[in-house]
Amino acid sequence: QIRENLRIERNKEIEVVISKLEEQAALQKEESQATLDCRIKRLKDKYESQISDIEHLNNTTQSKLNVMKERVTDLEADNIRLRGHIKSVERQNEDLEKFSGRLKGERDKVEEVIRGEFSERLVTLEEDNKNLKSELVECKTRHKLEVERQKRLHEDEMTEVQNRIKSAFAKRDELIKELKDKSSAASARADHLEALLIKQREQLLKPVPK
Repeated sequence: QIRENLRIERNKEIEVVISKLEEQAALQKEESQATLDCRIKRLKDKYESQISDIEHLNNTTQSKLNVMKERVTDLEADNIRLRGHIKSVERQNEDLEKFSGRLKGERDKVEEVIRGEFSERLVTLEEDNKNLKSELVECKTRHKLEVERQKRLHEDEMTEVQNRIKSAFAKRDELIKELKDKSSAASARADHLEALLIKQREQLLKPVPK
């Protein structure tokens, strides 16, 4: 009987312990679940934000890609037009080269003609130059003779002018001397007349004797 009681008591204690453990386990499970749910929510929000950013980036990239595709299409069209323009320019260049060749041939012919004409003109110019040099020497000689003649005439004129000036100065000096002599004579007569007048006045003022 005692063993049975002990067994029952032990079973009760075991049941109490198991109950407590189950309660602790349930509580820990709830806490863990809450923590897990919170973490899952944060991760979900984070991933949703990242997904939204990725979707926005994807849309932007797709928009840029569409623009680039349009640009590539335009560039391909421009490339086709440029190829056509290049072919046209190449044809024009070929035509210009042919035209340049013809011009070069004509220029060579013209140069030969001009060279011949220039040689003839050069001979003529050399002859004209010789004639001009001769005329220049002759003109210089005539000019030198004319300058010497004018110089002699000028010297003769200057001599005559100087003689006239000397004669005029001599006449002036003679006239000045004559005027001075006349002035001195007039002054002497004036002094004599003044003395006579003084003497006559004194005689007139002298009292008559009674």
